[in-house]
Amino acid sequence: MELLTELSGRKILLMTDFDGTIAAYRKDPRKVSLARDMVAILQKFTRQPNLKLAVVSGRGLQDLENKVNIRGITLAGCFGGVFRDERGKVHTWEKAPYYFGPVEELTEFFSRFPVFKEVYIEKKEIALTLHYKDLGVKKRREVLKVIEEARGKNPIFNFHVGDKGTEIIPQGLGKGWFIQKMLKKYPDFYPVFLGNDWVDLEGIEVLRGQGLAFYVGDTPPPGSHGLSGIKEVKKLFKKLLAVNQAALNAS
Repeated sequence: MELLTELSGRKILLMTDFDGTIAAYRKDPRKVSLARDMVAILQKFTRQPNLKLAVVSGRGLQDLENKVNIRGITLAGCFGGVFRDERGKVHTWEKAPYYFGPVEELTEFFSRFPVFKEVYIEKKEIALTLHYKDLGVKKRREVLKVIEEARGKNPIFNFHVGDKGTEIIPQGLGKGWFIQKMLKKYPDFYPVFLGNDWVDLEGIEVLRGQGLAFYVGDTPPPGSHGLSGIKEVKKLFKKLLAVNQAALNAS
């Protein structure tokens, strides 16, 4: 990766998505975990003074903390809306308090319908994900009808409805907000971002012209470089560590 040679001697702020980027997808999202060698790589980032690492995910913060149990890493859940900094202090998006109650109400609303007993309702601090990819066509139609009813009653949320699941996110919240927050916190660090789906496009756009962005998967969007899978992500991380260590040894 010749493009990383320009980072030699620079402080690096690495921000990465979780599912499908540093941890392999599983049929049941509750069973996703970091591979041991990835844990070892991430731990090395916390030991080099010129590197900062943040994991930003659509998962809830508590869930993410259980998945990435490594000190010294900034962990951002709910698309960055609730995050724990490298020292362990929790911060929230300024509008987050307005969504705690509505998320509880939405969860209770969906739970009223018998068909949702077969839906995994992933409740987060200020967002929800509904997983129904294993449902048959008839039951899925029932689920989607209920989701449309909820959408009409809850305009403060964005409903991203898909065939396999639905993301319910506060209006105005996205990973771009969190990335901009990190850029302000670490103005002397060169930003690098990795993602792998539509929720990461905003982050890629934020870094256009002022950092490096990598897309894990087929057909990287404009402004990003492609990585075929997690194996290439690991190679990239190792290269970043090597470039940084070489600069430290030379200083």
